[in-house]
Amino acid sequence: MTLEDLKVFAAVCEAHNLSTVAREMNRTQSAVSQHIRRLEKETGLPLVERRPRGVVPTGAGLILHRAVQEGLTALNDAMRLPDELRTGRHGSVAIATGSTTIRHFMGASVKEFRHAFPDVRLEFHTERSSERCLDALRKGLVELAWVTITPDVHGPEQRPVIDLDWVLAVHRDDPLAAEPPCPSRISPAPS
Repeated sequence: MTLEDLKVFAAVCEAHNLSTVAREMNRTQSAVSQHIRRLEKETGLPLVERRPRGVVPTGAGLILHRAVQEGLTALNDAMRLPDELRTGRHGSVAIATGSTTIRHFMGASVKEFRHAFPDVRLEFHTERSSERCLDALRKGLVELAWVTITPDVHGPEQRPVIDLDWVLAVHRDDPLAAEPPCPSRISPAPS
């Protein structure tokens, strides 16, 4: 059994006529018949019933035709979807991050992305910490993780996306309010 046998068989089931299929597929009627006979030999069952005005699928032929249609659709998708993913026209991207990040930092970018790639689905996996986001990435549950950069991450590549100015806010009566401002860059504490 070949893929070509299955394609010809599906065409015969839809057209109900060997001559029509032969003409549409640029083959002889004998070649179309050979494809059908090869499948009938493989299955051990008659797949089409010849009638004066063409052919009709038998019960076994109907079962095989449904399966062939599903298989050919899946094969067509298998050939089309990688190209759509390669060109960025289709697919999905799973991103692990915190809900605050989505709400405050990614809104405009998400809107712009969806406008540029309307057929690409964004899936957000909300996690409670950068470490959990990175775990989801390592396990292959997501393709991207939006996290706070940390020097001790092993495996995933990290790229800075945004540089934020952080402030320490305290109540005006707090003793820290009287202290001079902190330096703009705080170095990590020595280990």
